Amino acid sequence: MGTHQYFAKFDVGLAVAHICFEAMSQGLSTCILGWINQERIKQTLKFGDNERAALVIAVGYANYDKLRTKQRRPLEAIYEYIGK
Repeated sequence: MGTHQYFAKFDVGLAVAHICFEAMSQGLSTCILGWINQERIKQTLKFGDNERAALVIAVGYANYDKLRTKQRRPLEAIYEYIGK
């Protein structure tokens, strides 16, 4: 990040929040993806050598009828309290 971009990440966060709010107001769902393949994005979007994506926002219609059930271990299986 350049020396004059002190607030760049903050500005990205504000913009992303408002994009997601607007999508929701139009009945859409969003998913913010921060772990992305920079090389693939660079090739697909024809980014220059000094450009990179901060994140990706997936936008679409949620299907709440097909939410997967989560198989979780009991809490007692993953922690141990050591104390008085």
